[in-house]
Amino acid sequence: MGDFKANSAQAREELAEERTTPRKYLRKRAGSWLDDAVFKQMAGSVQGFNRAKILERLIDQLYSCLEWTGRAPIAVFTHEAQGKGDLMLGVKTADALRENFPRTEANKNDITLLTAGSAFKKEPGVFQNSGHPFTVLDGAAPEAPSLDPDKAPTHAVVAPQLAATKNFQQSVGKWGSGSTVSAMTEYSKKERLPINAAGTNHTTGLDSDEVGITFNADVRAYKRRQDTIPDEKDKRADRLKDLQALKSPDLLTALFPEDQEQAAKAYAAAVTSRLYFAYSNKSAMRFALTVAELERDNDNDVHVVQSSPQLMPKLDEAAKRELANLGVARVRLVEVNSKNSSTTTEVEDTGGTGKTMHWITTNGVPHDDMLTLIKASEPIMMTTGNQSTSEALSAGKTILYESIGMQQSMDFRKSLYGTAGVKAQDIEAIAALSRDRDQRKAQPPGQPEFKAAAGALRTMEATDTMGAFSDRAAATKDLGRWIGGRHLRDYLMETELSTDLRKAEEQLSKEPGKSEAYRSFVEHLLKLPDSQ
Repeated sequence: MGDFKANSAQAREELAEERTTPRKYLRKRAGSWLDDAVFKQMAGSVQGFNRAKILERLIDQLYSCLEWTGRAPIAVFTHEAQGKGDLMLGVKTADALRENFPRTEANKNDITLLTAGSAFKKEPGVFQNSGHPFTVLDGAAPEAPSLDPDKAPTHAVVAPQLAATKNFQQSVGKWGSGSTVSAMTEYSKKERLPINAAGTNHTTGLDSDEVGITFNADVRAYKRRQDTIPDEKDKRADRLKDLQALKSPDLLTALFPEDQEQAAKAYAAAVTSRLYFAYSNKSAMRFALTVAELERDNDNDVHVVQSSPQLMPKLDEAAKRELANLGVARVRLVEVNSKNSSTTTEVEDTGGTGKTMHWITTNGVPHDDMLTLIKASEPIMMTTGNQSTSEALSAGKTILYESIGMQQSMDFRKSLYGTAGVKAQDIEAIAALSRDRDQRKAQPPGQPEFKAAAGALRTMEATDTMGAFSDRAAATKDLGRWIGGRHLRDYLMETELSTDLRKAEEQLSKEPGKSEAYRSFVEHLLKLPDSQ
């Protein structure tokens, strides 16, 4: 705690001096991906009753073309209610801030994570492997540390807002008016600030009144690479080359029981190879049976890799009959237990003739391997929750979203497909497989529902509905770009540049439907740094 307080006090003192010569500490940010295609998407998105709010968020994003290399005392308080996924929003918030406040020797401890002792005890690796300095506050629901107003961080960000963050939010106001406080909820979780809490809060997600979702830059680069390849066979070969980056020996052995390196290369080169990937909660069987429908007219064997806390249930006689009718002769069931590195394999005959399906299910995939599987797999995949869906959308995948009965999960599913422009009947077909409809004694979905969902996914893939939406959302709903740009904008508004910047913003607001206005604004921003 002492290091956090001392660093914050020193940073505030030095920042006050740096703000007197702001151009000295500004520089152009390389690789911000603000180009004419993005400006066109932005201009087209300023519509509807809340167009003023949409424009305000877009302006925040535009500031992400710059970097501030001076001091940047910003605290990110993160906590968890449902495990690692909650905490990762805090880590990604700090990551996003570092994009616009790059680490230097002087400011290396400025952007810091704060968390509760209970959260750190449950998931210490999240913080130890985050790449950010962190401070653990005592207890399960701690208050904000006591700091003098002129020595506190300039900004405090709560990510995500939870019941367990209430004490912090209600007490952080004592840092004073020199500290700007904000909070972000999980995707599509509409929730007010706690009573007497300081600052403002924002709902993350894809709706017009939500501030965005995280996009993975490496996966976006993968999508742009795929978009340059016209032939589907060449696209698949390019995707499958990524399998060679898979690190888990258990998953490699499950996919390729013998000579993994050579088998992976041969698999990537074979035109008949089909690899599907899903990150689900309780729907491993549902996705596998949907894939069987997708591949019913093909003779090639199919691999379905799934990360799910609930491993694949045994095949009953009804499932075997359905699979036999879909041209599946046998199913090779592989269970990979990531906790004790054990693998079990069974082969079930369906009584039919035709292909073999390899159903590989694991209860945990390292994040790097998850990204590898997203990139290597077929365009259709299943996701659930925030992180897997964000990364699948970054890749332009056609998503079968598993909502799990919570209101925010249902709301996010609706916004995902609604804002993407998916047809109503296709949304309904996908919803029929959702866990939202699992009621006690209710009939679970069967092959007619799997067939309808497969048809909807084929339509979405053929029209590139999700691919086009991926580009649109990455341009207008990039949460990381919004976080970094918004905080940098705040910093510059405390300098002599503020009057000029407000005039430039006002000029943009006069023509929000023209892409040229966004380009001109960014060109203005890029002239601010001293010569580099």
